[in-house]
Amino acid sequence: MERHLLSDSDPPIMKTKRILDVISTLLCICIVNADYGHSGCGSPSYLTSNYGRIISQSGYGSSLSNYGNNQDCTWRINAPTGKVIRLTSADFHLEDDAQCSYDFLAIYDGSSSGAKLIGKFCGSNSISVVSSGTHLFLEFITDDSSHFSGFQINYRFIQSTSSCGGTDHMCPNHQCIPHSFLCDGDNDCGDHSDEATCSSSGSANCDSDEFACPDHSCIPSTWKCDGDNDCGDNSDEHNCQSTTSNPSTGTFTPVGDSGCGNKADNNGTSGSFSSLNYPNDYSPSMSCRWVINVPAGKVIQLTFNNNFNVETISGCTYDKVTVYDGGSLRVIGQYCGRSAPAPILVNSNHAVVVFTSDSTDEHTGFQINWSAVDAGSSVTTARPGSASTCTKDIHFTSQGVITSPGFGLHSTYPAESHCIWRLFAPSGNIIRLHFTSFGVEGGRSCPFDAVHAFDGPSSSGTELANVCGNHIPADILSKTNVMFVSFNSDADTQDIGFNATYTVEKVQVSPVTQLTDAACHASTAPTLNSTSGVILSEGREDGHRYPDNLNCRWAINAPPGKVITLTFNDFDVEKDSNCDYDYLKIYDGSSAHAHIIETYCGITYPSKLTSTGNQMYIRFHTDDSEGSSGFNITYTVHDPIATCSPSQFTCSDGKCISYSAVCDKHRDCTNGGDEQLCASSATCGRPAITPSLGNNKIVGGKEAVPNSWPWQASLTFGPLHQHLCGATLISPHFAITAAHCFEDDRTPRHWQIVFGKHHLKQNDPHQVTVDIAKIMVHEHYDPDATSNDITLLKLATPVHLNDYVNIACLPSQAVSDNQECYTTGFGEVLGTCCADVLKQAALPIVNINTCNSSSYLDGQVLDTMICAGYSKGGHDSCQGDSGGPLVCNNGGKWQLEGIVSWGIGCGDPNQPGVYTRVYKYVQWVQEHIAANS
Repeated sequence: MERHLLSDSDPPIMKTKRILDVISTLLCICIVNADYGHSGCGSPSYLTSNYGRIISQSGYGSSLSNYGNNQDCTWRINAPTGKVIRLTSADFHLEDDAQCSYDFLAIYDGSSSGAKLIGKFCGSNSISVVSSGTHLFLEFITDDSSHFSGFQINYRFIQSTSSCGGTDHMCPNHQCIPHSFLCDGDNDCGDHSDEATCSSSGSANCDSDEFACPDHSCIPSTWKCDGDNDCGDNSDEHNCQSTTSNPSTGTFTPVGDSGCGNKADNNGTSGSFSSLNYPNDYSPSMSCRWVINVPAGKVIQLTFNNNFNVETISGCTYDKVTVYDGGSLRVIGQYCGRSAPAPILVNSNHAVVVFTSDSTDEHTGFQINWSAVDAGSSVTTARPGSASTCTKDIHFTSQGVITSPGFGLHSTYPAESHCIWRLFAPSGNIIRLHFTSFGVEGGRSCPFDAVHAFDGPSSSGTELANVCGNHIPADILSKTNVMFVSFNSDADTQDIGFNATYTVEKVQVSPVTQLTDAACHASTAPTLNSTSGVILSEGREDGHRYPDNLNCRWAINAPPGKVITLTFNDFDVEKDSNCDYDYLKIYDGSSAHAHIIETYCGITYPSKLTSTGNQMYIRFHTDDSEGSSGFNITYTVHDPIATCSPSQFTCSDGKCISYSAVCDKHRDCTNGGDEQLCASSATCGRPAITPSLGNNKIVGGKEAVPNSWPWQASLTFGPLHQHLCGATLISPHFAITAAHCFEDDRTPRHWQIVFGKHHLKQNDPHQVTVDIAKIMVHEHYDPDATSNDITLLKLATPVHLNDYVNIACLPSQAVSDNQECYTTGFGEVLGTCCADVLKQAALPIVNINTCNSSSYLDGQVLDTMICAGYSKGGHDSCQGDSGGPLVCNNGGKWQLEGIVSWGIGCGDPNQPGVYTRVYKYVQWVQEHIAANS
């Protein structure tokens, strides 16, 4: 289980590395009821109409109109549930090259460029594409030469289907090609799949019980003449007589037979069908198929007769009933066993049911009653393979609750729980999931028990959250009107579970009138030629969140021989793991063809970023919901600054000196930055008040002698000045703490730091409170791996060093294994001693190989981390200690060897705490202090 070290009010079960739900965040949601936004090509970027067209430039079609150079345009098409999107090119003429690397249109099978790439198109391509779901994302990029007439692409929403239509073949990437292109020797699909099943004779390699379609694909012979277009060109329904043969059995069955002795087609508003011989045993080697169609606007409910018996095996690998959403052919579930599944709601007016049996162990089988119901109906949906009671499809318009199994009964959830909730909101709404109670076995990336949420009706959608631990997660918001939520637990270590409310929210369109910045709606990026300037996200200047569906671009041009440096003053952009929703891309050149320096989202960003040449291109892209406060970035044009080697120290003016010259009592940097923070300082690491060493009780160790650890600080947040993390004073102007303390807010004015404190909830005589001027989170902090978990804080005013407030030394050498060190903090003590005062615990350093062994932390500890603790447990840091110090005495001075980072439990056997290894970051700290002094 993973621990994040939070406030003392958090539950004592584990430490966690994220501070969640502490900061209330107002979310800007966007309604989807019209085409809006700006693509960058003079047309809306967010398309929701039933049909429309996309053009490459304003004035397209004019005899004098060609698209421009360095175009950078995007469109997102969103179809309603149950529909997919078909694109066809009415005209297409771009610069041609074999790799489509100059000018091209890229089409992605999803809502962003992070989705699967269907293809890149250039030249005079003919485009025919069908999406697999409700979204397509298009990106049009041109270079700085050779512009042509461009394109017109028509789109329309069609009923969800597994094919491109009767005249076309669908490639795996959802391109549509004529059937005549199959097995013609050309790689028309782009992945050779259209040539993969071709034999030398040109005929399909189908088995004896299969039918060969003209496109050389094979379908079961029982699917021929069943009323469905399984081949895609309807050839399997041609030449159907009164009977059709089944080569596998040598028998004849009536046209349209399911294979189980009843009709395959079920049309209308209600009906039933069953396995062969029901309620007597079905036959071996069965392959039966039923198709259900109900009126448009209705959905299908399937109810199993209680007399249900299909061969039982985990995973239903022998005999099984499989239910498909007929619109998308997505598997809803596979069912077997002796208990009838609960009613199933298919969120479509088209469903397919397939029953297969192997050659042994026949049973009673099943009967299914089907009916057409309103789309707002709610029924319990069985978990595949069993009759689970915690798996539901929920169609709603108001608030409801989902809980883990057994929640609220003063007990833990069961082992090996598996639950799925599919939440369906009306069109034009999104879903908010708000946790009111939460306790789920933790671990890095939640490998044991977890609540997992995805956008859309299945786990193949965009991941929204993967949460565990004992801190209430932040609200989860869908991007569309469907959310898939799962809860899974393993066989070990159960917790209290969770309670969550779900609500629907009308989304509201960001008014187009707000889009006043030319960078966000002009056809080409504005060029910035000044030697310095400011780049703000849309609405930032007025204190508003940025709007939705932006495609903003800035091109910065410096004189030849100069370079450009961006300074990030503030940055808050909607976060997701792959930066697919909203993002800022920085290119090292003049356009989107240039090398990408980095892509940023969330609140993790560098202090500065410098180009290698005299041009830089910036692109800010937002999706259709959940904007944030945006960014404030300044740029400066200057002479190139030499890049120092890893063995050199970078002075604030860019001068490179040998790192051996740092702290040699000689000012080698112009401003003396190389001598500002040195372990040789006479004042560091020597407390005027001697600490009382040793342990006595678990987790919290014992109460510290007041002010005996004078570098210890408390980081507080918000108007109530709530303690969230610890920190360590390392100079009168700077303190050091953990990066994960700032995952939710990096705004300096929201934080304060308190020194000389002993009592957490009352003022002390020597207490000093200081505002924070700058928060410097490590530019490569990774919240998933908890790597580079270090932050430097610049104080708004320097603190006066005295007997009660003083500084710890930075380490001059790596700490040795087994050395006894001390961690201090105001965190949780699990009821063992002295709450709400500064506590200390003595901990030995654990060898990293031992710590990474399978019986300890199983390879999760990096070489930039330190483990400290006892194999028997009993002493540890805990919630509320994050960012605080682990200090070791070296030559009579206390050196800051570690920063409290993460761990599993608090004081558990073979689970030592994990700390950021400060020795690995001394140069990073010194250079940032030099640059910001």
